Amino acid sequence: MGWGTSFGSDPLHALNLCLSYCYVTPRVTPFAQTHPEKGRFCLPECIRSVLHECYAPEDDALILSMFFKRCLVCYPREEWFKMPQRLRSRGASPGDIRDFQEKKAVCLLDGEGRLYIPLPFRKYAEITREALLIGMVYFLELWAPHRWEAYVAEETGRR
Repeated sequence: MGWGTSFGSDPLHALNLCLSYCYVTPRVTPFAQTHPEKGRFCLPECIRSVLHECYAPEDDALILSMFFKRCLVCYPREEWFKMPQRLRSRGASPGDIRDFQEKKAVCLLDGEGRLYIPLPFRKYAEITREALLIGMVYFLELWAPHRWEAYVAEETGRR
C-alpha cells in the first residue's frame, strides 16, 4: 500500500494502519533543524496524510493540550470535540474536564508539515531540541525523551 492511496472512510483504522507502518517503537524526532528555538516540530508525512485525508482536508490545525506526566497531546479537531464525553465515560469529574479543556492551544501546521508548539507548552513538557512522537488511537503524544524514559520505567515497575 502506498501513502498516496486513499485511506478510506474510517479514520481510526487509517491512523492505526499508518502508525503500524511508521511506529513499531517510539523514536526520537527532532524539531526542524533550521529554527529549533522557534518551537516547530516536523510531523512525519504518513501522519500528515492520515490527518489530511481522514480528518480535515481543509484544516491544517491540531488542538494541543497539556496532559498527565508532563506530555503534550495533539488531537485532530474532530477528536478533540469528542474528548469531554470520553472523559466523562471514564469517570472524570466536571472540574477535571474543564481543566483539560482550558489547557489547550490551536496549533497550525505550516506548508512544510511543521507544527508550532507555543513556548508555555514546550516548557510544561520540558521539550527543548528533541521530542518523541507517540501514536495513540485517537491522538498523538509528544514527550521530552527524559520524561518518556521516566514514564516507561515507572510503568514497568508497576507490572
